[in-house]
Amino acid sequence: MEIDERNIAGTRYSLIGRATSAAILFILSIIVARYLGPERYGELSLALTAIVFISVIIDAGLNRSTQKHISQYLIEDIASVRVAYKKILTIKAVSVIAASIALYIASPIFAEIFDIAMLEKLMKVGAVLLAATVIIEYHTTVLQGYEHFKHICLTNIFEAALKLSATALITYMGMGVMEIMLGYASSTLIIAAILTIIVSLYIVKPNIKVSSDKDLVREIINYSPPLFLSTLFFIFYTKFDILAIGYFGKAVEVGYYTLAIGLIDNLLIPIVAIEAAVMPIAASLYGKKRSAANLNRLFNQTINHGFFFMVPIISGLLVVSHVFVEEIYGLQFIDTALILVALSPFLFTKTIAVLNGAYLIAANEAKRFMKYTFGAVVLNTILLIILIPPFGVYGAVAAKITSHTILTASMLAYIIPRFEINIDKRLMFKNIKIVFSSISMAAICYILLASTGGLFGLIATIVSGVIIYILLLHISKTVSIPEMLKIAKGDLKLNP
Repeated sequence: MEIDERNIAGTRYSLIGRATSAAILFILSIIVARYLGPERYGELSLALTAIVFISVIIDAGLNRSTQKHISQYLIEDIASVRVAYKKILTIKAVSVIAASIALYIASPIFAEIFDIAMLEKLMKVGAVLLAATVIIEYHTTVLQGYEHFKHICLTNIFEAALKLSATALITYMGMGVMEIMLGYASSTLIIAAILTIIVSLYIVKPNIKVSSDKDLVREIINYSPPLFLSTLFFIFYTKFDILAIGYFGKAVEVGYYTLAIGLIDNLLIPIVAIEAAVMPIAASLYGKKRSAANLNRLFNQTINHGFFFMVPIISGLLVVSHVFVEEIYGLQFIDTALILVALSPFLFTKTIAVLNGAYLIAANEAKRFMKYTFGAVVLNTILLIILIPPFGVYGAVAAKITSHTILTASMLAYIIPRFEINIDKRLMFKNIKIVFSSISMAAICYILLASTGGLFGLIATIVSGVIIYILLLHISKTVSIPEMLKIAKGDLKLNP
C-alpha cells in the first residue's frame, strides 16, 4: 500500500473512531457534569487525572517503543514481534497488579494532599480503572503498530458506549460520584479483557512457533527510557495544571477548567486522529528509499489536513462558546465558556505541531524529543506556580498557551531543516484561503446566532456554519464539492 493510501486509511479509521467515541463521551460529559455539578465534577476529574499520571509511570515508555519497533520489523521479522508482544504483555500485567495494589493503599494520601475526603474512595475504585486502562493502552499501541486502525476505531467506540450506558443507569438510579467512577472502571475492564483476547488470538498470534534470533524485547526496553521521560513530561505538561488548580484552588474551579479542557480535547480529535495515523507511517518511511521526499510530502499534506479541519473549528469556537455552554451545561458552568475562548490559541499551536513528535521518534531522536518536552514542562510548571495563585484558572490558561507556543516553535525550527522539509507553496496558499473562508464563516455565524439565540439558534448556527464553510471553500476553489464528498467518505487526501 502506497504512502497516500496508508495515510488515508489510517486517518479515516482513526478519525471515525475518535469522532464517534468523542460524540458519545460528549453526551457522557453532559450527563455527568449536569448531574454532579461543578464541585463533584471537579473531584471526579482530579481522580481521573491522577490515574492518567500513574498509568504513564507504569508504562515507562514501553508503549511508544513497542509501536515503533512493531512498525519497523513487522514485515521483515514477524517472529520477533510475536515474541516481544507476549513478553511485554507479561511485564505489563505484573507491573499493573503491583501499581493497583499500591494505589489502593495510598488512596488516603491523595485525599490529604488536596484536602478532599471523597478522593480516598474515588482513588480506591480508580485502582481497577488504572489496571484496565494500562492493558487497553498497550493493545491499542500494538494495533497501531500493525496499522489495524479499524480495530482501534471499534475499541474507542465500544468503550465510550459502555461507559455511557453504565453512567446513564447509575444516574437514573440516583447514585453518586463514587458509583460513576465504578461504572467507568467496570466498562474499561470489560473492554480490556475483550481486546486482549482479540489481539492475542486473532492478530498477533504469539503462540505460533516461528524462530527468530533477534532480541526485540531488549531493543524495546533500551529505547523506552527517553520515550518514558518525554511522555511523562508531556503528561505532566498537559495535566499538571489540573492538579495545580486543585491544590492551590478549589474543586469547583477544577470542575470549570477540566470541562473546558475536555471540550478542547474533543475539538482536537481531527489532529489526534491524523497524528495516530502518521506515527507508524513516519516510522516505516525513515531510512528507506526516497525517505526525504516521502517525509517532506507527508509533512505538507498533514499540515494541510490540520488546517482544513481545525481553522474552522477555532473560528466557530469563538462565536458559539458562550451560548453552547449555557444551553448544554447550564449557567452553573458559565465560567467554562470564558476558559474555552481563552484557550483558542492553544488549538492553533496544536495544529501546526501535529508532526513534531512523530518525526523525531521515527528518526530515533527520542532523547531530543525528551529534551524539548522537558523544557516545556519546566517553563509550564514555573508559570503555573506563579500565575495560578493570583489569577486562578486563567493563570493556568496563560501558562499553557505560552509554554506550548515556545515548544512548537523551537521543535519546528529543528525539524524543518533536519528533515529537509520544503514548504509546498501551493498548499500554503490553500491554507491561507482556508483561514479566510473560516473567518468569513465565523462572521456570518455571529450575525445568525445574535439574531436567533437559544438552543435552536445554537444548532442552526452550527449546521449553517458547516454549510457556509463548504460553500466558501468551493466558491474560492480551495476544495471543490466533489472533493468534499470524497472527504465525507473518508478520503482525506487534499490534492493541491
